Amino acid sequence: MRRWQRSVTTVLVAALLMPAPEAAAATATPSDWAHVRTLKPGLKLAIHLQDGAVRKGAFVQADPDGVTLRAKEGPFTVARHDVREIRKARRSAGRKIAGFLVGALAGAFGGIYLGASIGESGCQTYCEDAGLIGAVYGLLIGAIVGGLSGLALAAQGEGAAVYRAPVSVSGNPS
Repeated sequence: MRRWQRSVTTVLVAALLMPAPEAAAATATPSDWAHVRTLKPGLKLAIHLQDGAVRKGAFVQADPDGVTLRAKEGPFTVARHDVREIRKARRSAGRKIAGFLVGALAGAFGGIYLGASIGESGCQTYCEDAGLIGAVYGLLIGAIVGGLSGLALAAQGEGAAVYRAPVSVSGNPS
C-alpha cells in the first residue's frame, strides 16, 4: 500500500473512532431547574414522576413551580416536586430509517468516486479495469459507513436526560 493511502486510511479510522462532543456532554445530567426553563417550545419530552408514572408531551413552558406540556388531550402541568427526571422523547423509526438511507446514498456516491480514483491510481499495465473494481468496493464500503453514520446522526440525543431531581443523602429527592 502506498504511503499516502496509509495516511488517508489512518485519518479516516481515527475520525470514525473519535467520540462526538455531544456524546461527551450527554454523560453529565443537569440537576438545575433553570436548564428546563431554557428548553425550546415543541420539544418532545417524557417526564418520569416520583410515583413511577411517565407523562409525555411537547414542551410548552416551565416556571419555578412546574413544567407544562401539550399532549393530545390538551395542555397539562406537572409540579416540580413531582418530577423525578425529564428526558427527551425517543424519535420515530421513520426518522432513523430516513437518516440511514440518506447517509447510505451519500456514502455510496462518495465511495464510488474515491474507489474509482484510488483504483485507477494503483493500477499498472496488467489491470483490466481497476477503476470499476475500486468503484464497486467504494460503493459497498461507502454505503455501509454512510448508512450507519446517518443512523447515528438521526438518533443523536434521543432519550437524553434533560433534568434529574437532586437526591438527598437519605436517597429521597430533595
